[in-house]
Amino acid sequence: MVSKLIKDSPKAKVSPSSPAPRSAPSKPPAAKARPQVADEHSQGHGTALKRHALKTSGGAIAVRQLESAAPTFSLRTLHTFQKAPTASSLRTEVLGDGQANCLERAVAVARPGDRVVLLTDRRDPVGHAVVQRRDGTVVDPNAPSTPYATLESFTRANPRYGNPVAIAERDAREVLRTPPGPARNAVITRLGLDGAAARVVADPPALNERTTAAAQAAQLEAGYQGILASTHDPLQAARFTASQLQLLTQTNPAGAAALLRAAEPTLAHLSQTIGQAARGELPLDDDGRDRLRETLQSLARTAEASPQAAERLALPLAAALPDDAELHEVDDAFFDGDRSATGGTALARALFTELHASGKHDAAQGFADNEHGEDLQEIVAAQVLSAVDAGTAPEQVARDFGPFLTSEIARSVRDHDDQGSTLMATALTELAGRAAPELRGQLASDLAAALPDQADLLALDDVLHGRVQGQNAFSPGNALDFSVDLMNALSSAGKLEAAGGLTTVVHDGIGALRTEFESAQNEVDDLNGELNRLVGENQGILTPQQLQAAVNGFHDEHREAYERLERAGAAFSGQLDAIGAVADRDSPLSRLPGSQLDGLREEADRALVNVFPRLAGTRAGASAIGAANVAAGRGEHTILDVVTHLDLSDERVRELASDETEEALGLRDGATFGQQVSQAIFRGAASQLAGHPEAAQQVIDGLLHQAGTFGLSRSELSHLLDDARAVTSGATAELREAAADRLREQSAELEFLGPETAAGQAFRGFTTVLGALGTAQGLAHFGEASTRERIATLASALDTGVGAFELVAGITEQTSLLEAASGATGALTGVTGGLTAVLEGISAVDSFRHGDFVSGTGHSATALGSAVLGLAAASEVVPVAGQVAGAVLVAVGVGLTQFARVGAANAQEGPTRDFLSDAGLSDKLAEELANHTGNGGAAGPGLAAVAQAAHLTPGQLTAHLEQLPESTLQFLVESGVHSIPVDEQGVPDEAQVRAVARFFEETGLLPPEARVD
Repeated sequence: MVSKLIKDSPKAKVSPSSPAPRSAPSKPPAAKARPQVADEHSQGHGTALKRHALKTSGGAIAVRQLESAAPTFSLRTLHTFQKAPTASSLRTEVLGDGQANCLERAVAVARPGDRVVLLTDRRDPVGHAVVQRRDGTVVDPNAPSTPYATLESFTRANPRYGNPVAIAERDAREVLRTPPGPARNAVITRLGLDGAAARVVADPPALNERTTAAAQAAQLEAGYQGILASTHDPLQAARFTASQLQLLTQTNPAGAAALLRAAEPTLAHLSQTIGQAARGELPLDDDGRDRLRETLQSLARTAEASPQAAERLALPLAAALPDDAELHEVDDAFFDGDRSATGGTALARALFTELHASGKHDAAQGFADNEHGEDLQEIVAAQVLSAVDAGTAPEQVARDFGPFLTSEIARSVRDHDDQGSTLMATALTELAGRAAPELRGQLASDLAAALPDQADLLALDDVLHGRVQGQNAFSPGNALDFSVDLMNALSSAGKLEAAGGLTTVVHDGIGALRTEFESAQNEVDDLNGELNRLVGENQGILTPQQLQAAVNGFHDEHREAYERLERAGAAFSGQLDAIGAVADRDSPLSRLPGSQLDGLREEADRALVNVFPRLAGTRAGASAIGAANVAAGRGEHTILDVVTHLDLSDERVRELASDETEEALGLRDGATFGQQVSQAIFRGAASQLAGHPEAAQQVIDGLLHQAGTFGLSRSELSHLLDDARAVTSGATAELREAAADRLREQSAELEFLGPETAAGQAFRGFTTVLGALGTAQGLAHFGEASTRERIATLASALDTGVGAFELVAGITEQTSLLEAASGATGALTGVTGGLTAVLEGISAVDSFRHGDFVSGTGHSATALGSAVLGLAAASEVVPVAGQVAGAVLVAVGVGLTQFARVGAANAQEGPTRDFLSDAGLSDKLAEELANHTGNGGAAGPGLAAVAQAAHLTPGQLTAHLEQLPESTLQFLVESGVHSIPVDEQGVPDEAQVRAVARFFEETGLLPPEARVD
């Protein structure tokens, strides 16, 4: 992920395992190996340096008083401060030496059969010793009156300790009774305790915890001055003091800020020494370079305590360094070799920023440009990307890296540094993409405050544009929300030149989202049209189970297309607020010049006109709109406020709507657009309601907030919904009937939500779901007659039509209602009773009878959702052609209507054959039934009509056809069924159907149970 994100940058060297290890294509020759130096003084390791200083000074060195008036300390006191109480091991502990620690006390506390347990300390190289009794309880020798039930209980209460090594009590006593030296070492080896003998333990350093920051700072200064006086080597003193500072801040991170404030004089000494080394004023042999490197690395680890720690260390260091691009010894300490030695880049980032702030630009660039490998920007970008990929909380990443990213992007833009801008913008946009809206907005505001007011934002513009366009494996629209947040923040700050520089980014990002959604939707529309045709042609000759299998097979075959639409819906839904902010006439973007604003607003309006009405047809879209509806009920400003207040003329709607959208939704003017928007809102509300039935009141509150959009007052809509729930949940039949009468009377007077409108049918679908959830059993028990009757009564009172059925079918397929009703995803048996109840309540049958099959859906034949087919196919009310049985006839009618528009018959035979094969028919039967006539006629409708005339079920018919010889089957289909004429709606002629059925009966082509009247 990391390498993909920044591989196209001018210096793409960051790997997924960044920031370390680093690989570089070319490096200078390795330095010759240096001979080992045995002298501890020159190496600075161990305690020889301290012993030499004590001997030279006599144990006390006077130091100047600090401003804090802290007392002076000898080196012996400082050494005691760092080491007290005395640490020891099995090899070195001496009983009765007056320096008893936890190891000596543990052996004293232990009883026969007990074990002494040595533990390591995660915070310190010195561990601790405890006693484990024979019964498993653990005693801390420092607090023996408070035992722990188990060793695990002790480590859980004291998480700093771990990695236990246990020693038998008798073995521990035998070791400690033997004087330290060869004799004790022999005992340790004999008992097999060489590994345990390496463990060093001591009591916790309570002195550290009681020491004030001022006293600690004074001790640091004393240590620095003492080492300097004894060695006359500033780098020796600096390394020792920096290591002690690191130890103190890591032991007590909470006190780091106070300590660094108190230790400013000492930090100035360290910084001055580093600056002298960088200017060549100190001799730097190999050992000197090591000391300088170790000093800087200790400071770098100290800086990781907090951002404030890094800044406080960087200030004096930046002041002391020369403005020289060749800071080899300094930047090598941060970037050369094993980067884990520094623990992070906090100090490097703070130093780089402070060098720029103090006008030392050459030094800053020389410091950041690593000639041996990755530069500072590359390392930081890799750290940010690795952190977010690893799941680190965006808030934490923003705290650690946000200030550097924003300031460095601004500096790079100001200085025309494309490389730095590319890397930092990549990291910041990735972080913003993982952040919650509030944090994302804050990052945008911080960046806007830092950016110069110039139109050319250089690589920042390029990075954002590439992401919103869907380049480098990103989905279209990625980072659009951050781009819009940044535009708004720049506009609010009065930086209109910079805001205008992002116009193309935002315009093209919205366009990419819209184009991808429309393309995916058009592909699915074509597939749904094909599925409608297949169901319409064959539903009368297949059992419900066969038809369901065929529909499932079709979906499986075209799964990628349906999933592509879901992905496009999710991408658009994720950027709804950003698009709404652009379309919102009251947003800060209104300050932009008209030449920039007009095109931007037009693209946002175009996206909302073409996508929003159909967005609720996807899972993510329905969820997003449903959530926006709930938020609107809480009084929040949402995308629904924007889209319902778009002031679009009829001509403007036609200009913005694509040909495909206009045909699919019948968009002709502002009124039809309003219908489609309202339909989407009700679909989203139904999805939210079905997925979260416990939030029903919040969903209703959202709709009430928008009652005016539906042509109703808040009280009118409230009464309608109250009565709808009363129809199904009333305590008595009289109360339910009275509610149904009121609902029937009120709904008859609706205009905008009339039964013939798309919004009206969506309202009825939502209300049906609301009523179903209002019953005691819910949708899971639709099979119960009383519940089915209540839902049917509700549907009838509302004048429910196919639009409502499509919504209920879609919501049932897409939400947890399906699982609640059936007990398992994909099992439809528990749902079909509920859908049948809705069908039984459908009253608008006249339009179906006259061929107006999609009245009230607001969709064309090709755009009718396939959820209708998938669920209707599984119900037991699937009719044969020519019958009216609610919305299921719509599937037939849509199929036949679509079929009538198809001219090339051969092009349809392959999909039909596959459809019938998926239904479980034999290859022979599927091949013959898929054989269309020259004018595109299919065998299914005519054969189904013949079966109906002969009183045969689809199952009886197909079972019989499977047994016929191929020649007989071919004669039956081609000479018989295909001879039946159909009317303009594709319905077979009734008289001819009976004639053909009678002929088949007389010639023995029908099964014995056939009976033709």
